[in-house]
Amino acid sequence: MDLLELHLEVMQWIDEAKAIIQAGLKSDLIIEEKTGYKDLVTNVDKQVEQYFVANIRELYPTHKIMGEEGSGDKIHSLDGFVWIIDPIDGTLNFVTKQRDYGIMIALYKDGVGQLGYIYDVSRDQLMYGIRDYGAYCDHKRLVKPFVSDLSEGFLDMNCYILMDANERFKNTIRHSKGTRAIGASSIEHMNVFLGNSLAYLSEQLAPWDVACGMVIARELGYFYRTLDNKKIDLLSNKTSLLVCHPAVALELLNTYN
Repeated sequence: MDLLELHLEVMQWIDEAKAIIQAGLKSDLIIEEKTGYKDLVTNVDKQVEQYFVANIRELYPTHKIMGEEGSGDKIHSLDGFVWIIDPIDGTLNFVTKQRDYGIMIALYKDGVGQLGYIYDVSRDQLMYGIRDYGAYCDHKRLVKPFVSDLSEGFLDMNCYILMDANERFKNTIRHSKGTRAIGASSIEHMNVFLGNSLAYLSEQLAPWDVACGMVIARELGYFYRTLDNKKIDLLSNKTSLLVCHPAVALELLNTYN
């Protein structure tokens, strides 16, 4: 399979998914709670996922699909080709403020990331990684910035990590320029890869929250593991994550744990 040809195909899918979302915002959203009032799904989430799934099923019928909203397959193995899709990451942001949400889609082969895409819909900004071809934002190649110390940037993390932090980790946070929380894995990944933040830390993430970021991180040479320094398990629905510039990884890991 030619990854560059497939990349062009996925770009077209994302463009059409954007149109579905924009049309959905002009009509009344149908909003449902999944596990509670903070965990939402809309008719637009489902439409976008169904659009991706329909295209994959038509063009690549042997490929497996893991989708957040249940349109794909029940995945027990990463053998072969597996697509991992979050049609709208940050649905709570999508519903409440119509910004800071994104599309996330990745392709893996035998557990190895081949393609990974993060699309910030409201800002019309696309980031992607292609295995062995590099990482890009709006088609410009990304370069890992020079960083030597935590004092040079921000840390993106949710409030639960802050509330549970031990004193050593609190001192590490104080050493940085501060913390930020956006509530969307897609946008917080983009912040790190663009150099706007030094790190993104989170807990209880699903495969579709991390799959595409792992592809981009590999191409950029960024640290991408769990908060206890283990390899990310894409078959686990609750993984922690530390993605960061490698220069600050050791200090974050040593003081967090």
